[in-house]
Amino acid sequence: MGFFTYGAFEDVSYVGELFGISFVNSEPFIWVFKYLFAPCLLIILFLYIKELPKTKFKTFQRDIFTHFVFLLAIFVGSLSGFFQLANATLGEQTPVKICGEAVKYHINTNSKNVPTSYEVTVRDGNYQYILKLSKNHFDSLSGNNKYCEEWTRGSLGFLYRWK
Repeated sequence: MGFFTYGAFEDVSYVGELFGISFVNSEPFIWVFKYLFAPCLLIILFLYIKELPKTKFKTFQRDIFTHFVFLLAIFVGSLSGFFQLANATLGEQTPVKICGEAVKYHINTNSKNVPTSYEVTVRDGNYQYILKLSKNHFDSLSGNNKYCEEWTRGSLGFLYRWK
């Protein structure tokens, strides 16, 4: 049951990406961690304390604690997917132009050295944006030092673009 729960929550964290939404600087995850970590921690601690008297041995108590710590991490991480989708589909959407110098190109790879995502860092004045792009878009920018495209500021304030 535990692994199924972890897998289900982990899949939910990709809701925004499944709908083809690309975000800037991991803003949804940072926002969820900043504002929802404490309430989630309280809920998980309550569930842990409620479950603790049912265990007879110290090793089981430690296992339950470990289980709840993993549950907290995955639950908080999975909430970002819902907020990505809400940001892009609900409320007012404002166009924002990101123009600046592309200062860094980066390809993220998995353990088998297969590319998983493509990022470009754009310096726009005093601010740097880390933009996740599709492979084709990344390849078209690789030789170019200038970046200028329109993104959208969603209802929760996160910059995003439909892929």
